[in-house]
Amino acid sequence: MSELRVSILIPFTYVRFRVKRKVREVCIDSFTIANVSKPFRVAFTVYPYSNVRKYESGPWSAARHGASILLKREIPSWEALGKVISIYRSIKSDLLSKAREAHLAHFIDVVVSGIVAPQLKRRRERLGTELGELITAASFFESVLGNEVIKEDPLVEDVRETALAVPAGFRDNKLVIDTSTPLGRVYSWLLRVDSRFSDGVMKEIKAKL
Repeated sequence: MSELRVSILIPFTYVRFRVKRKVREVCIDSFTIANVSKPFRVAFTVYPYSNVRKYESGPWSAARHGASILLKREIPSWEALGKVISIYRSIKSDLLSKAREAHLAHFIDVVVSGIVAPQLKRRRERLGTELGELITAASFFESVLGNEVIKEDPLVEDVRETALAVPAGFRDNKLVIDTSTPLGRVYSWLLRVDSRFSDGVMKEIKAKL
């Protein structure tokens, strides 16, 4: 069976907002936010508009990459920014909690290592992985949204719906995303590590092909 070339059109929300004197323009993935197993992964699908505007879908996407498949917009455009800021704030709160827990686990490990070392080692390793994931997500959010939104709600100046095109191939019920662009690499990674995301994408594709 030959490969079907497709453009996965991911619904995004463009938002321009201001916090104090700082103005930011961002694009927020409005499909993935409701289709990931771990909320912190949303951080990897929020971008400065200037970095992704070249991927905005248009007539070229269908002509160049075959059939176009528009994924479902899961949240209204006017709710998108508030949703991701809420996730960002939750991550910052979780970071403090995990850091305290990791510090306590390390202290107990040092004091009673001869008694329960194996259990504490596993716990500390788990905490280390979770901390690393949360730190990375928080860093992404901060670079795009700014840390000002942690304490102060932004003033939204403009909102509109758009879509970003991600080239891919579909063969034998398997989707392979083109990883030649940074955007493609993000979604290829999500397909690989997040079963809820991959199930959501495949459901949309099968319904529309």
